[in-house]
Amino acid sequence: MCFLSFTFLLINIFSFGQVINDSKADKTIRLYEIITDSSISENKILRLEIFGNSKMLMTTQTAISYDYCKSIDECERSFEKLENGKVIQIHDEITGLITKSDLTWIHPPRFESFRILELNAFPYYKKNSKTWIKSITFGSEWGNEKWVTWEGFKTSTSNYTKSETPVEFILGDKKIECIEIQATTTIPNIGKTNSVFHYNEKYGFVRMIFTTINDKNIEFKLIKTLNDSDSN
Repeated sequence: MCFLSFTFLLINIFSFGQVINDSKADKTIRLYEIITDSSISENKILRLEIFGNSKMLMTTQTAISYDYCKSIDECERSFEKLENGKVIQIHDEITGLITKSDLTWIHPPRFESFRILELNAFPYYKKNSKTWIKSITFGSEWGNEKWVTWEGFKTSTSNYTKSETPVEFILGDKKIECIEIQATTTIPNIGKTNSVFHYNEKYGFVRMIFTTINDKNIEFKLIKTLNDSDSN
């Protein structure tokens, strides 16, 4: 373990099992239900924490963390501890988020078996566009015999389409209106993946559905928010 020690992999920046020492960051915490085959993960809850005042090293991305839990209670616990006189936070995964007035782009969870999501479209919303394209280059370290392997680097191209018709999402006892975004990702000599995202301007991506390169389904569904003014 080390303070803010990040691994840089071209466009994709993240680290696993790392710590962040900005305990005074403006935090937003969201809990998602993990819906997938048990062979992918036995964890049931995903915790997303957004550190509003902290940036990833050498980038303009806002630092975020993901943690994987067996229960809501486990994900609601404190991730802070005192070490050498400093308050640090220990997380399963630290990566980045880009937010602007007209777009939101976020790295998906990619810890352990969720590494396969490197081959899917990343959650991406553009306010003033009906369609858009995003390309990402990644290395062979993202491959695995469980899904696919290759040598060298690959570039995925994701085509996003935003629906004209709003969709409804239930969060606690509230009904919120969302925009649905569908994305198809093509990776030369590997194949295609599909993704569906439901985006709300207040809560961000409330639903993320991935069909992976090996035809598995992985879904993250927002069920609770913490540290918000109207937490559930």
